[in-house]
Amino acid sequence: MATLTVSPTDEKRVKALGFLSNKGTDNFSGRIITVNGKITAAQQQCIAEAAEKFGNGNITFTTRLTIEVQGIPYDKIEDFRAYIAREGLVTGGTGSLVRPVVACKGTTCQYGLLDSFALSEEIHHRFYEGYHTVRLPHKFKIAVGGCPNNCVKPDLNDLGIIGQRIPNLDPLPRLHIDFLNLHLHRVRNGLALQGGGAGFGDTHSQVPPLHRLLPGNRCSLLPAAVLAGPNRL
Repeated sequence: MATLTVSPTDEKRVKALGFLSNKGTDNFSGRIITVNGKITAAQQQCIAEAAEKFGNGNITFTTRLTIEVQGIPYDKIEDFRAYIAREGLVTGGTGSLVRPVVACKGTTCQYGLLDSFALSEEIHHRFYEGYHTVRLPHKFKIAVGGCPNNCVKPDLNDLGIIGQRIPNLDPLPRLHIDFLNLHLHRVRNGLALQGGGAGFGDTHSQVPPLHRLLPGNRCSLLPAAVLAGPNRL
């Protein structure tokens, strides 16, 4: 809903600065940018003072970890921006641009598999700030998640990064692979093993089940019928 006395042109202008109209009033919510949701104690105090001095005292948080101070009159917008600038804070985060980067607390969380703070800060400086003047066809959202628990839903953003654990598996010895292939061949074709080259005759009783050949941590990856061998089917 348009403001009551502020012209559409002025409303559009301040929206580009990060000020969104409070419907039915001439007041605006000033959106303050954070770097992945982190602010200092001094910045927090500055925002609280600005909310009391220029707004209605209410502070809200957006889904992209920015902070909005509500109830700022149109003629106080520049004063508000100057006041928060004393602690290095700026407004923005609107329009068809790269939006503020969202990150979970993977750096400190017990489940974190990557340094989500450092990575999201690098992305913030390189893309949110670096591409701030680049107009896009649509707003572009980026999120960094520290693990597959997916708390910040990176997969719902335009670009999402999710920390993963890389398994460290020892390769199977060649002999184990040979026996696995032979057993699979017998299961699929119902044939007796012609395994003279592997040291076994062609009778089922002479072929050991795979669970005796493969390390225990490999057996869980194979079907029970294969582990037992075709002579157990």
